[in-house]
Amino acid sequence: MREILFRGFHPCDGPDTIVVNGEKVKGRWVEGYLWSKRTIGVTSPCGNLDEVVVLPSTVGQYSGLTDKNGKRIWEGDIMRGYGIIERTGPVVFDKGTFMVSGISMIEWEALQHGHTEVIGTVFDEEAPQ
Repeated sequence: MREILFRGFHPCDGPDTIVVNGEKVKGRWVEGYLWSKRTIGVTSPCGNLDEVVVLPSTVGQYSGLTDKNGKRIWEGDIMRGYGIIERTGPVVFDKGTFMVSGISMIEWEALQHGHTEVIGTVFDEEAPQ
């Protein structure tokens, strides 16, 4: 069974900078469970569940898959794959499945023979092409 998780960008004094609607935003990515349209519940280091407000447009679901380096693949990530086909594209949820470049993630992974990696997100300052 696939783990249902979400990721969103929490605007704070975090280490990351992304671009949302043409504006740079400083903060950090958080992972957890979606509580409402704008809040993600994350587990703090003390084991407590905290609510963190995130930018709604940055919320994406975990695909249940990892790349060749073991990194989780999220909706909104940019993937690079090389194998039978060589493509780069964003992960989107469409027609009931996660897809890259119009191909389901499962089929895409099979075509790449495990040679896929997350190279950024669609929100990066200089989003990979």
